[in-house]
Amino acid sequence: GAALARLDAALAAAEPAAVDAIVEAVAPAVARAGALGIRIGLETGYHPTDAPGPAGMRAVLDAVAEPGLGAWLDTGHVGAQVNLGRVAFDDWFAAVGDRWVGVHFHDVAGLRDHLAAGMGTLDFAAIGTRLPVDAVRTCEFDWYLTPDEVVRGADHLRAAACGA
Repeated sequence: GAALARLDAALAAAEPAAVDAIVEAVAPAVARAGALGIRIGLETGYHPTDAPGPAGMRAVLDAVAEPGLGAWLDTGHVGAQVNLGRVAFDDWFAAVGDRWVGVHFHDVAGLRDHLAAGMGTLDFAAIGTRLPVDAVRTCEFDWYLTPDEVVRGADHLRAAACGA
């Protein structure tokens, strides 16, 4: 309890500086990318200490209000944080709104991510249908999966209306 509260306080105190650093780093790239018709997506982190969190991502997107910058959902990363009780998918969807550039679909069991969809615990129907139609959709399954597991994972995503 107390240790987790101290961690939360430290992360909250550090996030504004992280947001400033992210904005400083990405703003020039976003301007250049926009001129080339390229969109940049800031990926959701795996570790609870990864910045930005949902509120920080919203702050970055507000500070760099260019259509070429958005967030990139990594379903396994967020799923691991959900399993730790640190964040909810709803937190991310509320923070990012329609500024999702893309998604890496992969499943998670506990903290083990990069599983083929259907091998873990994620509800892909609840996730994929909340993404904008133009969000890039990719699978990010681990290297050791068999071809059959990969095909079953893609089939699972299609059945969940994820656009895979």
